[in-house]
Amino acid sequence: MSETTDSASAKKLHNPLHVTIVVTIVTTVCAVMLHSQGTPPKYVFGLLLAVTLGMLALEKVNKAILVLLGAGIALLLGFSHKEISKHLIEAVSHGGDSAHSIPSYIVMIDWGTIGIIIGSTIFVTLISRSGLFAWISVKILKVSRGDPFKLLICFSGLTVVFSAFLNNVTAMIIVGSLTIVA
Repeated sequence: MSETTDSASAKKLHNPLHVTIVVTIVTTVCAVMLHSQGTPPKYVFGLLLAVTLGMLALEKVNKAILVLLGAGIALLLGFSHKEISKHLIEAVSHGGDSAHSIPSYIVMIDWGTIGIIIGSTIFVTLISRSGLFAWISVKILKVSRGDPFKLLICFSGLTVVFSAFLNNVTAMIIVGSLTIVA
């Protein structure tokens, strides 16, 4: 019985018709707004971001597909708008002569932190699939007996233990996922 439920939820999660309809509507509205004379581009891309985040919150579509679609639509709209595409082409071709130079921004990114966050997220995803977080959450709930103050003390202690052996970002991601499971 659980196999039919799992396959039904998988079909519901990846229904390409819903994704196609929403993407078509959002792209059309954003393109019309962007090419009309009165709408500033920041409002158009803000709307696109809001719709993408709203669909992420609903969890009806795979997150990776949704984020790639949102980024792709933003790129297409950006290159289709004359003023935005002019700045993008200048920034890439001059390599630093423009006020919006892409290479100067890339140097400012702390790639070590981004690597730690991505690695921690992958680690937490794999560990959560094994059921370890659910097991730890059940043990913490049994120890605290449902008392919110004892639960706070348990999670604080667990955070201290994880922070002693892992970096702070990884510890917070792990404790955050434990909190959600509990």
